[in-house]
Amino acid sequence: MWAPTRRAFLGASVPALLAVTPATAAAGTTTAATGAGPPTVLVDPPTGDAGTDTAAVQAAFAECKRRAARSYDIGGGRTRYLGLPTLELRHGDYALDQSLRIKYTHGFRILGQGRWATRIVWSGPSYLLHIERSGAIEVSGLRVSGQSGASASGQVVGLAQDSGFCRVVERSDDGVGPIGGSTLMLTFTELGLEELHRGWSFEGNAMTDGVAFERIRTRDVFEGWAYRNSQAVNHTFRHVEFISGVSFDQSVYQPRLDTWRGRPSFMDGAAFVIQSGGKATLEGCSFITSGPTFRIQDPPQDGSQLAITNILPWTLVGCSWELRTLDTRGDRNGLQRTAVILPETPYPSAGTAASQTRFNFYGCDWYSKHDARVLFYLRNGHRIRVRDSRASYLGANATRHRLHCLVNAGSASRPGAYLSDAATKLKVTKSPSATTGNPHRVRQSGSKFS
Repeated sequence: MWAPTRRAFLGASVPALLAVTPATAAAGTTTAATGAGPPTVLVDPPTGDAGTDTAAVQAAFAECKRRAARSYDIGGGRTRYLGLPTLELRHGDYALDQSLRIKYTHGFRILGQGRWATRIVWSGPSYLLHIERSGAIEVSGLRVSGQSGASASGQVVGLAQDSGFCRVVERSDDGVGPIGGSTLMLTFTELGLEELHRGWSFEGNAMTDGVAFERIRTRDVFEGWAYRNSQAVNHTFRHVEFISGVSFDQSVYQPRLDTWRGRPSFMDGAAFVIQSGGKATLEGCSFITSGPTFRIQDPPQDGSQLAITNILPWTLVGCSWELRTLDTRGDRNGLQRTAVILPETPYPSAGTAASQTRFNFYGCDWYSKHDARVLFYLRNGHRIRVRDSRASYLGANATRHRLHCLVNAGSASRPGAYLSDAATKLKVTKSPSATTGNPHRVRQSGSKFS
């Protein structure tokens, strides 16, 4: 029986009416332009010089394209690549300052020797990776650092504004149509990110389906994941660790953040910034945070598809939090920026497009040092369900502690709900800024105070 190989499958998935064109050989290479060659392209050993290392990575990527199993002219000077060999980085620190753009590419791996063996020191002005209309992409075994030099006297030299690891864009109006493929099956595993403005950003208005994050560790990343694509769905997170604002004292970070536009504090960041998209599952993840875990943004008020699409459910199973910092100042609305769920607009006005979030927590644990903490903000249109979960206070006054959920009721329209079963009972209070009472549904069964 004939057993299809990965390359044969990818080649068969393209309509036969497209003209197959051989890729152009990279300068200085001797491999024939038929795509023949080893399944791995090794990048030159790192030198620590941004110009040399960037040129080596770009040359290796061009060689991967040349060796692709298939390449197709899809019009407008654009080429679709199928079945690229693995791009492998060696041990050491690569200094890079130009993005790697993966576009109209299906079947490609970027592989390091492990996140403690291969490091990319990223000093570019944007994201290290740009992925667009591409599928079956895997990135693993790397550590990406925003540090562009050695720290002196504890000074933070990473955290450059607009620096990031990966931007994923899927747009239906890019003029390619279905022939360009969709962004499907992205895998990120065994990665470490540190001192970056952003980790991942999902943007656009078309399908970005089936993304997996496994064994990821982020340290002092201002925004871990940003969701601004209504069809960025079916994402899974397994054993992801998000550590924010604790590796250095926050007073050490602030001079660096003061160079940014708007001069934010570290509490203004978040593990997840969600405007639309979702249907994500987090399993066995841990958060040590100084800002919110989920910062909920309202969609644009322009009548677009993004404006009318709700946020799909986020389900968290067996996750844990260490909530070490209490925000005594609050955001522009007076809400604690250290809450697990924080809406940027707590009181949506009538007739506006508003987020309709859904969160499910199963078997989760929250540990706090402070007895005045708001764990969740429940806004109009939100649904929060908690089951078999525990909130604990780590302090001498544990018996007096009441972690709580603050109910925000701007109007009786779009009421929210907080439902808890067999979990720690939260003290539910009403915001003094609420104008029309509390229309929300709140139910806590089989629970007791911590």
